[in-house]
Amino acid sequence: MACSLAFGQQTGTLKVKTATGRAGVFVEPRYEVATTPVTIVAGKTVTVRQELKALPEPKGPFGRLQTQGPEKYAAVYVNGAYMGHVDEFDNFAQGLLLPPGQYTVKIVPVSGGAGVEQSVDLKANQTTIVRGSGK
Repeated sequence: MACSLAFGQQTGTLKVKTATGRAGVFVEPRYEVATTPVTIVAGKTVTVRQELKALPEPKGPFGRLQTQGPEKYAAVYVNGAYMGHVDEFDNFAQGLLLPPGQYTVKIVPVSGGAGVEQSVDLKANQTTIVRGSGK
């Protein structure tokens, strides 16, 4: 799949090659979510053009969410939205900054299984850790 993405006056090209039957591509986290179904045909190029609306600049204070687990590539979801993988939020220098409040955090292991789902109450200027499990 090839798609051109325009942000302001700048353009770039993103090419993704995969044999996976079901996959997602995530670009620019500070923009509203846009979903476009694409049909890929062998030997053909598909171009997707999508205007993205910028989200407002986040303002603190923030709570810090850290994740830990035996699988560094386990997927991390917050309130059902994919945020990254465990290894991106797993130490004192890393973490996902979110406004204080209630969140549902789910860690889904690459090895399969239901994973771990936990409700957390993030407090301003405090760190909350959610631990995933292995197989």
